[in-house]
Amino acid sequence: MLPSASQAFSGTNVKSLKLKLYTEQGGEWFRSLSKRTDYTGVLEVKDVLPGWYKYKFYDRDRSGTQAIAIEARMLDLDGREIDEDTNVDLYYKNTSGEKTFISTVKTDDEGWLKVEGLAEKTEYKFELSDRDDSNVSRKDGMMRVKVDAKIDDSDWFDAYYGRTDENGVLETPDTLPGRYRFKYKEQDGDITRPFTLKTQLLNDKGDDLKEPTKVHLWAYLGPEEVLTFAGEVWTNHKGEIMVPGLMHGVKYKVEVFDN
Repeated sequence: MLPSASQAFSGTNVKSLKLKLYTEQGGEWFRSLSKRTDYTGVLEVKDVLPGWYKYKFYDRDRSGTQAIAIEARMLDLDGREIDEDTNVDLYYKNTSGEKTFISTVKTDDEGWLKVEGLAEKTEYKFELSDRDDSNVSRKDGMMRVKVDAKIDDSDWFDAYYGRTDENGVLETPDTLPGRYRFKYKEQDGDITRPFTLKTQLLNDKGDDLKEPTKVHLWAYLGPEEVLTFAGEVWTNHKGEIMVPGLMHGVKYKVEVFDN
């Protein structure tokens, strides 16, 4: 079964099933999300980086021929939000492990695309051109921020590129436990100015946090990048946190204590 783009689409025999979604970023595979399809078998995913993806069912949910449909909001290669219709090339790995072209899918002007017929355990790649025209423009009183991430044993990779608001708050996509580094666009202003991070945390399996959860924040400080405890915060019952005082160029480690 090969995936295809569709105007009216649905999954096959996957109504309201919870999936484990994996991605390869920074040269390593890791589990990035756990989420349930809707009643038509569609999985909605926001802020999807270009790269390889696959999913797995839980054993209890396997039954005959199954395939999901996905509605995904793509980011570009730098982690920027897409702000115009953009072509995305879709590939899969065949039984010989070869990267095989399927089709080109066009997003809408907010980066959303739709693909159906995605089979379990098959590796799919969403690939954007190196020359897409997304941008994060400079605005007075705001700072553009590049976010790098290192999850599990991956190398550092571009995770997100956004802008603070006028109050110095940077809102990012859902955040896994891992290591993060933030860099201002230096021409935007004073790079010694701290900012506040607003995000929704997931646990190490990519599950939403559904009750207040303890989080430890560590910073790698000084020329030797000594791992230093920076504080303990608690999410709200939706997994959301606000962390003030983060600095340009500093690496941080996020630990989530979800039982």
